[in-house]
Parts: sequence; structure tokens; C-alpha cells
Amino acid sequence: MVTDLPKHLLRLLVALVRHRAKTWLGEEALGVVGGTLAEIGGEELQARLDRWLKEEATARQLLEVARRADGEFRDRCDDPALLQALTLDFGTLPSVQAVLADLPQAMDLTGVERALREALARDLGRRLTPAQIDAGARLYAEALQMALLPFKDYALPIIGQIVLQIRQEQRAGFAATQAKLEEVLARLGEDALPSDLRPLREALVRGQVLVLGDLQNSVVIVGAGNAVTVAGERLAALREQITLPGDLPPGSYLPSPRNALFTGREKDLRRLAEVVCGPHSGGGGHAAGGVITQAIAGMGGVGKTQLVVEFAYRHGYRFRGVHWLDMSDPALLGERIAARGEEMGLRQAEGETRDDYADRVLKVWKADGPRLLLLDNLEDLEAARKNLHRLRHSNLRLLLTARRRDWPDYLGLEVLPLDEFTPEESRAFLRRYLPAERAADADLDRLADRLGHLPLALDLADRYLKRQKHITVAEYLARLEDLFAHRSMQGWREDLGSPTEHDLSLRATFALSWDRVQGEDGRRLFCICSLLAPNTPIPEPILRLVVDDPEELGDAVSELVDLGLLKEGPAIHPLLAEFGRDLTPTPRPSPSSPTGEGVGVRSFLPALAALAEETNDRIDKTGDYTQFVPLLPHVRAAAGHTEPIDPPAAGRLWNNLGYHLRDIADYAGAWAALERALGIKEAIYEPDHPSIATTVNNLGLVLQDLGDLTGARAAFERALGIFWNPSADV
Repeated sequence: MVTDLPKHLLRLLVALVRHRAKTWLGEEALGVVGGTLAEIGGEELQARLDRWLKEEATARQLLEVARRADGEFRDRCDDPALLQALTLDFGTLPSVQAVLADLPQAMDLTGVERALREALARDLGRRLTPAQIDAGARLYAEALQMALLPFKDYALPIIGQIVLQIRQEQRAGFAATQAKLEEVLARLGEDALPSDLRPLREALVRGQVLVLGDLQNSVVIVGAGNAVTVAGERLAALREQITLPGDLPPGSYLPSPRNALFTGREKDLRRLAEVVCGPHSGGGGHAAGGVITQAIAGMGGVGKTQLVVEFAYRHGYRFRGVHWLDMSDPALLGERIAARGEEMGLRQAEGETRDDYADRVLKVWKADGPRLLLLDNLEDLEAARKNLHRLRHSNLRLLLTARRRDWPDYLGLEVLPLDEFTPEESRAFLRRYLPAERAADADLDRLADRLGHLPLALDLADRYLKRQKHITVAEYLARLEDLFAHRSMQGWREDLGSPTEHDLSLRATFALSWDRVQGEDGRRLFCICSLLAPNTPIPEPILRLVVDDPEELGDAVSELVDLGLLKEGPAIHPLLAEFGRDLTPTPRPSPSSPTGEGVGVRSFLPALAALAEETNDRIDKTGDYTQFVPLLPHVRAAAGHTEPIDPPAAGRLWNNLGYHLRDIADYAGAWAALERALGIKEAIYEPDHPSIATTVNNLGLVLQDLGDLTGARAAFERALGIFWNPSADV
């Protein structure tokens, strides 16, 4: 059986459906489609299509398509080796919904064939020839295409209905905008600008008319099918009376200038604009009585503050004022509000206390809105409960940043989780300082992968390489083996400053979260998660090896997720995993450090090895190889990271990994794992130790599968020699 091939097939089917949706709509000429998918609602149509593809009923239909494709392939293929290799038992799929959780981009038949070829080469490269792999990929791609034809009858009416719904919503929005835009254009068409531009100002604030450009010499005002360019003297006069894109309203305050090199996050910025800049009566998100409050949450270094600063400069013209409030010390909120009042030109009256003055500033904000309040670094739950209540008003749009993601529902926060950059965003980010003649795209991709696509790490690398022009990307990567020790990640050239005045040390940024971990279970769990596979959900059986009680485990995971030390799943970011492994030196001093750092590592490794062995034993009885799949990447990672800590446990882990990989026909992977297990065991045990015999015997089975009969015989004879040795403790 091919590893993960059913998962590949279902994902590829989804990719084919997304690609074929354009063709199907065009073929049927439904009367509502005049062009490409992007012209029919753009991302909104694709988002709704993706939600439909994730529905249970759709998943069942796709599973049936996969079964038909398997039958079609068997009917068309005349190569016995291919037929045997590609026989799939769809009944053992763990969960179709889980499979579809990570949807691919739209893909035509050529792309599907290429993806299949890569999967087959990875999993069956030693069993099939390149010609067989090419033939298998081509035949299965064609079988998928044939099997998908009946699905069109099921899918097309649903896709058509989605398109109609979006069209109706668009028409309603155009009608609401039309009257206001015509009034604005009529005013701008007069010989002289009117002294009262209140209608235009109101239209801008409410989002009924959009201003495009952020230009110095001209600006385009757009509405429902109309546009006008304003330039020269008119633009100068217009700027005196209303705030245009790129400018902040009078009396606003942001401590950071706009970052001219801001890159990526376009989808996040659009989502924030839809929610925060919506009409007073709603506009998305959790809106109780028109109140709109949005939280940007994520791990340290992911760029939360940079995102809200960019948002403020792009969309600040839609508000009466933009006011920055540093919430790192919530007790100073009143003083922060008072300071913002002074920047507005609102003077403190003689005899008026600072608290009373802050209350008066707040009343002005609530009376004259909407206003955008940016609450940076609001981490404390009790402070959030108190201060969000004080600031809650329909004329105040609150946008806060925090590492915490799990906010209580009663606070009314809609959380926008901010994760690391996509590969495309990372490449564009690095390209700012590294032109093509200095680094190819492949160089930037390798650097971004090494830095976990984390914006802070990428920025620190950018700063360093921009000024160290004699160092190539390859040379720099070679020096990043110990990432946190390299000077580029340790506040190098702090004199150059930071756009948001945040810490320029990667270790210090992560330490801010680590120092806030209160529970012993959480500290132990984080250190052990750092030994596991990054960016991969950690199954509960592994977590229960660390914290056995379900409630206590839930508390520990929640605490780490809240602090940005773990992702939802849970999973760990690769740089946080390095940080965790670097908390205490290797080998760990003891299994029970009073500080919690490294606690339980020695006891965890044998327990993980035992869990791997038990799972393999269950598989031998049930034949359900999917049971080991969630453990596989973590067993591999733990084995690799922990050889210096606990060689016997590492040897057991590699042996169990090789045992499973052989069962799923990854013979090359099994051979490598067993060779590593054997090397560890030979270094710590006597030559006639029974554990060595077990691994040698497993290695012989893999060599036999690979066709190396001479090597297999030698391995079996060695294993038998140990087992039959009367002095061996078997």
C-alpha cells in the first residue's frame, strides 16, 4: 500500500473540482457568469466553494468518486506490479473531513499527474521503475478525470446557486452606493470645491465611497461603476478638508512611522477592513449593539503590531481619529487616554484631575466617531475584562494585539489568528533586500524554511544580509546551525531601530512568553513538545505520556496555546522547538529539575518507545496501519533529537519506526531507520545483546524486500547466532 495515497487522491479530487468549476460554469452558460472565476465575487466565491467541498455530503460524494477512480484504474492497467502496488482500501481512511482540511490550489490534469508521480516516486521508488511510475501516475490521473464526470451533475447546481447568491449581494451593495457616489461626483464637478464637504466625508467614513491610491499627486474616488480622478489644485483643497488614504486624521497618534517595506498579509488586511471599517450598526464580527472589537493573536515575532500599524495607515482616513494605547501596563490606561487627548488639542482644565480629564477625552471619542483605538500588547485577562468594558461603545472600533488566542466569549472579541508567512510572502519579504543577482528564489526559499517563515526571524536575517553583502545566503545558512547563537538573531545593530520598537532578539521575544508559563505541567509539556515534529499535530496519546490527567493536560495545553508557545492542534513552531531544546544543556541534568526545564525528558523517551511498540503490536493484530500514522513524525523527530539524552530509548524508537515503515512498503525509509537503530545499539550494548538481534533481524527482512538476498541472509545468520547463543540473556 502506498503511504498516504488515499489522502493524496482526495486532495487531488478537490483540486480538480476547483479547477473544473470554471469550465463547468462556462459550459452551462447559466446566464450569471460572464467571465472567469475571479470576476464572480473573487475570493468570496472561492471561500464558499471551499466550505461546500468540506461538507460531509460533499466528502461522501468525493469518496465515491475515489472508489470509481480505483475501479477505472484497475480496468485500464495491465501491469501486475502496478495493480498490486496501487490497490487501495478506502475503508481504512481515518476521516474524510480531516483529509480535506488542508485544501490544495486549483489543479488541472497535468498538475494532478505530477503530484501522483511525486507520491509514487517517494513511496515506491524501490519497487517500481521510473517508467512504471510515469505510467501509474498517468493512468490514475486519467482514471480520476473519468470518475469525476458523474460528479458534475451533483456539483453544478450547487456551484450555480453560490454564484447567484453572490451576484444578488453585489447588486444590493451597488444600489446602496450609487446615490451617494453621484452626489459626491456632482459636487466635485463644480467649478470650485464647496466649503462643506461633509457628505463626502461621511461617505468615506461609512465606506460608501472608496478612495484608491494613497497617491501624492492624484486620487481616484470609486463607487458603483463610476470613477473620477481628482488632481492638482483640487486635490490640494480636498486634502485640507478631508483625510485621504495614507494620512491619519487630525489629532491621531501612532508611535511608529509607516513601514515603506511592509510585505504580505493582504488577506488579513482585507478581513480587518471588512470587520473594523463596516457600518456603525454592524459590519461583521461580534457586534453587540454596534460594538466591533477585533483581536490579532499569535506567537511572538509573527508581526501582530506591524499588521495593525499598516492597517491604521491604510484605513485611518475612514475614522475621525486613530489612537494608539500601549496596554503592556494596563494600570496606565487612563494616563494613555489623557496623553491622546493632549495630542488632539483637547486641554486639561485647571483643577481637573488626570482621571477626570481622561474620562472627558473618552466622552469626546464616544460622541464624535467612529474612532479606531489600537490596544497593543493586551495580555492580562482581568485587565481586558475591566478596560474593554470601559472602552465599549458603538463609536469606538477596538483593534488589539495579544499572544493570547483563547479569550472568553463574554468579551465579544473576534480573534484573527496570525500565523507565520506563507512561502510566497516569505520570498517577497526577503526579496526586499536580496536582489535576484545576489540570491535566487531557491536560496530565499531555503532561508525562509530554515527560519520557519517567522516574520521577526526573516526581518533579522534581512537586516544582517543587507549590510553583510560579502556573505552569500548559502554561507549564512551554514552559520545558522545554532540559530539563537548567531549574532544576527541577538539584537545585532540595535542602533538601527525597529519599525515598531519591539525587541530585536529572537530568544528574548520567545522568553517573554516562556517566563509567563505558571504551571509545572505546562513547562514540562513545552520542553517535551520541543523534541517532537514541528508544525505537526501532536496526538493525545503522546501528550498523555507527559500529563496523564485529562483536565490537567487540557489546562497545560491551553496555557501554552494562550501564550503563543504552541499552535492550535496542538503543534509547535520549528523555531520555538529549537528554543525549547535550548532551554537547558544536553544531556539534561536530571529528570526532575525544580524549575521545570527539561522535567520528565528521561522518563518520556522510554514511554514514547513503549507506545510505539504497543501500536505496532496492535497493527499486527488488526492490520490497520493508520494507527501509527499520527505517531510516525514524532517518533522520528524524538529519535533524532534525543540520541545524546537517552541512547537506549533512541535505539528503540528508530527500531519501531523502521518496523512500521517496512509494513507500509517504505523500504528505503525502513532501511535507513534500522541502520540508525543498529548503530546506536552497537555503540552501547555488547555484540550478543538480544536487542541487537531484534534490529538485525528486522533489517534482514527489509533487505529481503529490497532484493538484497545476500545481505538479508547475512543479517538473519547474525540474528540467529545471537538468539542461539547459550550465554545470551534472551
